[in-house]
Amino acid sequence: MNARRRAYAHDEPPPEPRAADPSGPRAQLTLLLLATASGSVDALAFTALGGVFAGVMTGNLVLGGVAAAGAAPPGHVWSAACALGGYAVGTAAVALLTHWARSAPSAEPGRLWPRRVRIAFGAEAVVLAVLAGCWMAAGSAPADRWQTLLVVGYATAMGAQATALLAAGRSGAPTTYFTSTLTTLLARLATGTARSAGARPSDLWIAARLACLVAGAGGAVALHAAVAAPAALLPVGLVGAAGAVTVVGDRLDPRTHGRS
Repeated sequence: MNARRRAYAHDEPPPEPRAADPSGPRAQLTLLLLATASGSVDALAFTALGGVFAGVMTGNLVLGGVAAAGAAPPGHVWSAACALGGYAVGTAAVALLTHWARSAPSAEPGRLWPRRVRIAFGAEAVVLAVLAGCWMAAGSAPADRWQTLLVVGYATAMGAQATALLAAGRSGAPTTYFTSTLTTLLARLATGTARSAGARPSDLWIAARLACLVAGAGGAVALHAAVAAPAALLPVGLVGAAGAVTVVGDRLDPRTHGRS
């Protein structure tokens, strides 16, 4: 009888994997790394690539308008347009890749990040690595075509990152634009609703992402002042680390293998 029970138990399908926690430390670590990378890319673009942003398109629209009105060098119009174009390319590419990603967590119930979102993170790291190589080939102060190439490339990477996180559903959160995030945090603090139900990250994690954005910007500028072009390797390492956390973390999490 016991043998029959063991055989029957052996033939039972494995239990369904439990949903991973999108507000847990592992998910938040990925977002912190990506926010730091975003800050570093925007700082490098603004200080060394013509005074435009790679990920903050609102700022680029304002800069373009200021330049068009004659209150800034005319070159800012071209740089801002290049950044907007690159951002659009990155957004469109990842939107096509992840167009079904909002429903993907139900197909991968134990994973924090849908497969195609993880692929987008990997592709972003590759793009940033190529751009770092181009920057080092161009020298410490890229100009003309090199500068245009780098602005377009970095904006493409930031558009890809923002779209991938938007497609990630509950696991995602903004890491390239923070006005709405800051507004939400300040409003909740002002009204006393600092903690909310559901999967919304805690205010501590939101504040940590804002701090990482600032740290990434400051760190990139300091590194660029010290070593010039190789500073472009900083966002490569950060996005690569974020991608590694998404892949290795899922493999180590027993919930992704149907174990309790």
